[in-house]
Amino acid sequence: RITGLLQNTSGMWVNPHGVKTSDTAMGTNRYPAPFTGVPFYAGESATNFLATERNFLQLDTNYDLDGQNHFFLRFWGVYEPSYAFEQNYRTVVAESLNTTGNRSGCFPPGIGGVTGLTHCTASSASDFYNQLGFREAWWRMSAGPLRLFTGRQIVTWGESLAFRIADVVNPQDLSWNFGFANLEQSRIPQYMIHPIVELPEFSWLTQNFAEGIWEPPIQAMDSNWLFSDTPDHRYSGAMGNGDSVNTLAPFGGRFDVAYQTPFGGPVGAGRFAAYPQGSFLSNFDPSTGPGRGVVWRFPGTQLQDSQEGIRFHTLIDQLVEATFLYWHGHQYNPSAQNRVLVPGAFNGFDHKPIMQSMFIFPQLNDVGFTANMPLNIPGQLGSMFPFVLRSEGVWQDRTPFATRNPGNLSGLKYSDTVNTLVALDADQIYAPWLTSTGGSLTLNLEWNNYMVLSPSKYMEYSPLTFQQMRNREESFIFAASTSWWWQSISPQWVMVYNPDGNTFLLFPNVALVPPWTSQYFMKLQYIGVISNNIQDTQAGGLLKGKNFILAQFQWNFNVL
Repeated sequence: RITGLLQNTSGMWVNPHGVKTSDTAMGTNRYPAPFTGVPFYAGESATNFLATERNFLQLDTNYDLDGQNHFFLRFWGVYEPSYAFEQNYRTVVAESLNTTGNRSGCFPPGIGGVTGLTHCTASSASDFYNQLGFREAWWRMSAGPLRLFTGRQIVTWGESLAFRIADVVNPQDLSWNFGFANLEQSRIPQYMIHPIVELPEFSWLTQNFAEGIWEPPIQAMDSNWLFSDTPDHRYSGAMGNGDSVNTLAPFGGRFDVAYQTPFGGPVGAGRFAAYPQGSFLSNFDPSTGPGRGVVWRFPGTQLQDSQEGIRFHTLIDQLVEATFLYWHGHQYNPSAQNRVLVPGAFNGFDHKPIMQSMFIFPQLNDVGFTANMPLNIPGQLGSMFPFVLRSEGVWQDRTPFATRNPGNLSGLKYSDTVNTLVALDADQIYAPWLTSTGGSLTLNLEWNNYMVLSPSKYMEYSPLTFQQMRNREESFIFAASTSWWWQSISPQWVMVYNPDGNTFLLFPNVALVPPWTSQYFMKLQYIGVISNNIQDTQAGGLLKGKNFILAQFQWNFNVL
């Protein structure tokens, strides 16, 4: 059986004047021209209102060899055009994104080393987001109580709408969208061996099963050479396991963030030397120091770089559905660390150590749980509101944080963390006051609490953000959805709130489905960020200004 979908997503910036990014080459934060300067010649423009124009084809093949063997294959084809925000080679923004560009056929010709004139056609920007290849491919073999999944696949252990707490298995591709706005498509499939074994019932524990995962340390990046590496070549020499971590937006890209200094001014992504360890106590290696970015050290391809985990599922007393998990792997986001190349005693110039800044992905251990249970509210209220209580939590050892402590030359400090979620769901609420044409009301409320067990006044959430880390971080999600005219019109309100800076992440949308078929539909959505703190990476304030409206058209089809 072969099924598929064809999807087009067109999005426009609400205010392109407010879209900012960071430039690694110059170490500055820029607004794209023409809002900061005059184009070099008539008709040249550095930006417009186009935020995204993503064309997406997905083909799924399901094949049953017999009753015990099932094969699944998913193909992805993605095309995005060149974006003026990233493509214009006359701006420092494009210069940052495109360290390699084709200068042939350019008039006036590019001039290397001159700001705004370095590159010509910005070829890497035009191909960076395109994909062509097999996304998932796995084989399921069943034998008695055992189901064995082998191949490239996605495994979801967490249950949150947007927060990744117990969802520890797959990294995310954050280069082309906001991951929390489209979590499912942003997950990166991993090659793994994934057995699930049904277990016998024991006393008041029923529906028992255990599952294990082993991910080999060979998770190759996309094989299409045009976009398998980012323009700053961070994956160069580490392609063998590059897909085992999050794919971040390239510096200078549309979804890059605007980094800030402690004094409120802009700073480039290569300016790790703004930390006291780099500015006052050491010298950076000239080949990788300020203005030249950092060295990337990705997880290796040795056996010790494997990721593995186990999860146990049970139903307690026919009431509480619970899972318990353990995961050993590495961080999916990089942490910046200074490494001493030459001790100060051997540096005759100024007797300060010569250091190198690098992004690393330290190993971790996660221990967590999930638990769901219905809330039996007595009387008519219980029948009207079928609430379900949801919770999950993960303890992690040695979570890395950036630190400004001058006594810590590495610029990196570790602390255990506890990440928890408590949620309340109500599905299919009878609401005749809201809709009388076959719909109902669904509500979701989530409270996420992230706690650092060994906080410090020098610690930050991530390097280059200069945002003081709080020992507790609170975030909330509220979602409400309904439908009218027998599911033909389905509005949904989704909102994430963080008290810091009164930050709101808004995702209201409405899906329109013709009443005569569900084969195709349209979705209109607004993505907005409201915040009084543009330096907050945890709350989402760094994304402020990147508000856009999108229209999504999708056609579902059957081939065989």
